[in-house]
Amino acid sequence: MKRILGLSAVVLITAGMLPAQTAGGVAPQPQPASPQAEPSPQPATGTKIKAAKTQQEYAAYQASASEKDIAKAETEASEFASKFPDSDLRSVLYEQLMQRYEQANNAEKTLEMSRKVLAFDPDSVPALLTASSVMAERTNETDPDLQQRHEEIMKDSSRAIQLIDTGAFQPSQITPEQLNSYKSSAYAAQGTLELIEKNNEAAEQSLRKATELNTLNPEPAIWLRLVIALDHQKKYADALAVANRALAISASDPDALKQVTYEQTRLKVLTDTKPAH
Repeated sequence: MKRILGLSAVVLITAGMLPAQTAGGVAPQPQPASPQAEPSPQPATGTKIKAAKTQQEYAAYQASASEKDIAKAETEASEFASKFPDSDLRSVLYEQLMQRYEQANNAEKTLEMSRKVLAFDPDSVPALLTASSVMAERTNETDPDLQQRHEEIMKDSSRAIQLIDTGAFQPSQITPEQLNSYKSSAYAAQGTLELIEKNNEAAEQSLRKATELNTLNPEPAIWLRLVIALDHQKKYADALAVANRALAISASDPDALKQVTYEQTRLKVLTDTKPAH
């Protein structure tokens, strides 16, 4: 799953939980969505714990969640949702599938699963971030449904920001810097969309927020897009400064390094700045 401009995909955040087994008194425990996933954050105090209502529901959830074959796991999640239409665990299963498909580099299925999560839990921040990010990466200015995409991306990303800012999404064991990096993903999706639509000033505003918020793992793709938004506005000096920063964090990304180097060289000419020797 590649970013627009040929750069690496965003890291998706999930918060799947092993649900409480109400009948047996089993306390909820954090569980990664897959063996390769990073540990999922626990919900903050006061956050609703998604739990099975019956032993039968819990057993069915366990069977679906432990299925190693992703296609079979998706089928079982669908069957679970039909059998337990009021279960809170429907969204949990689809969040896990969402992350598994992302790890498999399957953008189409990742987006599909994120939408299924939101159908059951409209305020799932992981799904809101995933849906808006993946859709922004797969949008082009020539798409016939561009306006519809715009509305969905802006709605989902804005809701994620709101939930984070109001404290509605504040998992324990998560630092403020990590929360900011989550919010950065939402602004990055908005900025990417605005850049595609040639709304360069709006793109600059969102992409600046994205770069400022993500101090833990700065993404060359976002910095490069900010360079382009500034370049399009003929803010060459500002663009060069951002390009220099982008170059400093692009060493491990050959695609980004190549494009940032090109932009930096071009901007040096435009600002009459001679390359350093």
